[in-house]
Amino acid sequence: MRTWQMTLTAALLACLGLTLSGCAASGSKEGVHNRTLPEIPTGTATCFDTTTQAPREGAMSKAEVMRLIASLRSSEVRLSLCGKRLVQFYEDLK
Repeated sequence: MRTWQMTLTAALLACLGLTLSGCAASGSKEGVHNRTLPEIPTGTATCFDTTTQAPREGAMSKAEVMRLIASLRSSEVRLSLCGKRLVQFYEDLK
């Protein structure tokens, strides 16, 4: 066998060995927080359910564009507040 073939074979065997050996802690629950999370607060999931209606096809008047922008901004603020409440809920669990 040539030197490069032996080197390649050794490298492949080393990679195979590492892949098959896995981590020492693999499958172990030591050091992992083993608790269940509480249900999210009532209304939080439904807060994310409402979506803004897609604009209709075709040209829009200036008034329609302004209403759409206002609707999108309102939706963005509402969803941001929902997300912040959810994050705070889980932060309080720490």
